[in-house]
Amino acid sequence: MNHLTRALAVLYALASAGLLRCALISEQNGATGYGLFFVGCTVLFGLAVAHHAWHRRQLHAANARLERAARPPGPHPAALADRFALAWHELETTCCLTGWSSHGEQHDPNHCTLKDHHT
Repeated sequence: MNHLTRALAVLYALASAGLLRCALISEQNGATGYGLFFVGCTVLFGLAVAHHAWHRRQLHAANARLERAARPPGPHPAALADRFALAWHELETTCCLTGWSSHGEQHDPNHCTLKDHHT
């Protein structure tokens, strides 16, 4: 539907250009009534393009609201998975559980899993 709407907008613009050309030719040949008719049709095509754009924005906003409403409350699952992966990486690279839980302020040399790395 999105491609159809864009194609219609392009066709409306092309038709408007053609109608403006007809209006100009009609005015040059003294047919003012026809010229005004063609200008009126061009305005209608312009309003149709504007209406399509407005409608597309409304549909996009409604889809976004529906998507947000369908999501479960709380953080996004991918964000949670990233946080867990980073926490596990931090835990695996720390010297010991005591060092990890104290953010590096304490160290338990008896239970350090990486004591070969520390001197």
